[in-house]
Amino acid sequence: MSNSVVIFINKDAVKLEELFLNENWCLSEIYDRIYSISVGNQKLKWLVKIYDKKRYAKLESENLNKLKKISGIPQILAVGFSTHLNYIILSEATGMDLFEYIKLNGVFNEKDIKILVKQLLIILKKTHNCNIIHKDIKPENIIYDSITKKITLIDFEEKYTDYYRSPEQIHSKNLSGKTDIWSLGVTLYFLIIGDVPFHSEKEILYKKLVFPKKWSEHFKDFMECLIERNVELRYDTRDALNHIWLTN
Repeated sequence: MSNSVVIFINKDAVKLEELFLNENWCLSEIYDRIYSISVGNQKLKWLVKIYDKKRYAKLESENLNKLKKISGIPQILAVGFSTHLNYIILSEATGMDLFEYIKLNGVFNEKDIKILVKQLLIILKKTHNCNIIHKDIKPENIIYDSITKKITLIDFEEKYTDYYRSPEQIHSKNLSGKTDIWSLGVTLYFLIIGDVPFHSEKEILYKKLVFPKKWSEHFKDFMECLIERNVELRYDTRDALNHIWLTN
């Protein structure tokens, strides 16, 4: 990493000498393209995210810098851009991503998932107020600490994942904060069922949304308001936070 140029975004967040730029970093991958740092026997409470293309590193660093005061989003400490290596140094995010959590622990029930939903909606409301759309809400991009029940939303590269795409993403037009709401709904479906409701573009655009009989009527209504193909009728974050399923 000695060939990289480090640019501090939050200059008061970390001291230059603490980055050990003259040492050999040992990186251990903990999420997709996200690594923890060790220097010698000392493990630092920071994460490094490595990019294959500079434009994605720059885009995410710009987005995270705009969101640096929002709880539940990693704080950006520094970025490095070079010909061969592009990376961002992030603050610590404890826990594991929800996709891995489901694999190890099984699905959530309707009661327990409310804690996650409220946190996600509050984070997204603040993100949308900063005029940033995440565009890739999915279990792999939500880090969950099962002890504190806190979540961290990661990956602001503005890419997308097929099964979590909204209809407007398929059509590549009219994206808004409600685009994230659709993906949030699909994510919640996965967290309770263990599978997504749609498995192709055609299904995303046309397949009827099917619910298990065990779900409460309020929760079914809540989900229908999130996974709504008509963007004008789809909930935004404020609508969702005021829904009776969350307020009861």
